[in-house]
Amino acid sequence: MKRAFMMVLLLFLGGVGAEISAILLINSGHLVYTLDDAYIHLSLAENIARGHYGVNLGESSSPSSSILWPFLLAPVAGSALGTLVPLVLNVLVSVGTVFLFWRVVGVAMGDYQTDVVSSTAVPTLLVSLLIVATNLIGLIFTGMEHSLQVFLVTLIVWGLIQESRGGKAHWWLVLPLVLAPLVRYESLAISVPGLLYLFLRRHRKEALTAAVVLGMALWGFSAFLVHLGLDPLPDSTMVKSKVVSSGGNLRLMVRHFGGSLNNPRGSILAAVCLALCWLARSGGRKPAERLFAWCIASGVALHLLAGEYGWYSRYEIYIWTASILSVLYLGREALSRRLARDGPYAVGFLAGLTVVLTCLPYIQVLATTPLASNNVYQQQRQIRRFAVEYYKRPIAVNDVGYPSYGNDAYVLDVAGVASSEALKALKRGDTAAWFEEASRVHDVRLAMIYGAWFAPIADRWIKIGELHLGREKISVNNEAVEFYARDDETREAVIPLLRSFAATLPEGARFTFSDSNRGAPEN
Repeated sequence: MKRAFMMVLLLFLGGVGAEISAILLINSGHLVYTLDDAYIHLSLAENIARGHYGVNLGESSSPSSSILWPFLLAPVAGSALGTLVPLVLNVLVSVGTVFLFWRVVGVAMGDYQTDVVSSTAVPTLLVSLLIVATNLIGLIFTGMEHSLQVFLVTLIVWGLIQESRGGKAHWWLVLPLVLAPLVRYESLAISVPGLLYLFLRRHRKEALTAAVVLGMALWGFSAFLVHLGLDPLPDSTMVKSKVVSSGGNLRLMVRHFGGSLNNPRGSILAAVCLALCWLARSGGRKPAERLFAWCIASGVALHLLAGEYGWYSRYEIYIWTASILSVLYLGREALSRRLARDGPYAVGFLAGLTVVLTCLPYIQVLATTPLASNNVYQQQRQIRRFAVEYYKRPIAVNDVGYPSYGNDAYVLDVAGVASSEALKALKRGDTAAWFEEASRVHDVRLAMIYGAWFAPIADRWIKIGELHLGREKISVNNEAVEFYARDDETREAVIPLLRSFAATLPEGARFTFSDSNRGAPEN
């Protein structure tokens, strides 16, 4: 079995290595993450290391949806190795996740041994399919905290399975139950049912202690944000979740539940939730297993009520991982019977087909990761390069991550992720007036934004041109970023810089000047 696990691990690491090689090849030797959001964390971590919480020195902001992740990056943020830390951490925790997959599959297969089931080929196939089905490799290259989130959630599921089998709650189970929501707030959907499970299973001291520690940690971070003059929840969560920004409005949650059922990923999760409910009610099952099934089903239901989906297949992945591992374990007897009756080839084919049909977005992520990285390389990285190497003054952007990383000049965020004032203006529908005031206060004379998103800004400023991708759009929102100047003086000063910059763009990317600027003097 050890040899079989090593085979799975080598396949996983081979997949990671192949993605790294493809990224370096397509980006001319530059390792770039697939989402600009990764650089928001790095920018924040860089300033945390300086003793400040925010992407701009001297101005507090809460652009990270994770409490812990930026602090994990902070010790080496800003160093030559700083950008590699998310990759290294994600690979390490993902190896841990693969190991936990192997343990769950091993227990599921071991309970109902047959000659066929005892073969190492079946566990090897199932774990390999789980790696694909949970987007494990794709998550690594987002450079974000989701790999750690999936590891912690998988550890929770494994701990609950162990408790349901022997009645013992291992001391380490409390750690992921507390840490998971500190890595991503939405992990409360699995931690809260998990704590309730422990309480109902008479591990009340452990459950109450963990609940108190978790509550104090969440309250403490909110108090820290309020002390900085910010809202108690990060601006990034307020921007990306209507349910959160509404304060948990019940009517909005019901509407969100309907939206979940209309979402392809949400509808599949709902089907899995029903399967878990059926497994919980099926006859002959131990009370602990029934409670375990209800626990995971309630977590799925909570996500359907308030959770998000997509954005390069990462928001729902934690609860999807928990649910399919639980179904695999709880359905182990039926799986064993099917193996004995139909053989490993038929079951393997059916399992593979199921993954293809239910996890196609994750397979697409696996296939498009190099292109997604190239999108960020050709767009946000080039914006940062122009800002730092050519313009060297305050700028305004709608993707604040890469442009603010390693950039001590002020970066005005117009999307509201790193600016509570921008977020309030967006909610009021008053972006144009706020932007005019903020740009003057911070001496911002150049904006690099998606004009269609911020028409009030685009209509008032002078368009200089557009930075275009050279390949298919995968992980950025628009194919082109538009450059705007506040006044003619800025436009005339920026044009020669842009001409020099355009000559250094990576292969495929291009800068096109608007008609009124094509004949502008170069100096």
